Amino acid sequence: MLRLFKKAKGETFSKAAHKMISYYLKKQNIGELKGFNIDNSTKTLSISFIPKFFTEVLTIEATNYNIVKDVQQGKSYLTFDNITTSKNWNDDRFKGLIKNKKIEIPDKYSKFINLIG
Repeated sequence: MLRLFKKAKGETFSKAAHKMISYYLKKQNIGELKGFNIDNSTKTLSISFIPKFFTEVLTIEATNYNIVKDVQQGKSYLTFDNITTSKNWNDDRFKGLIKNKKIEIPDKYSKFINLIG
């Protein structure tokens, strides 16, 4: 029963994270999400998207993701220990778009993720 709950929790988080990342890319006017994979056991997130004004797909791998709550500001963030990009884009340029290796989780997703967290 516990194994089934963990699997359902992981799948639910994966769907929420997919929607959240897609929303973030659109809101920040960065690009369009093309591929998404999350491995809950290794806490690795892999996405591919086409950056605005580019024609090539950029692939990003973020390791050791976590959800951090800032109680004072009333916000939650998806954080990463390390972010690497595919060779067709400069890592520093992309990391400038993801400040401090964190993405603010919109309220509509934050409440949901906190429920399953």
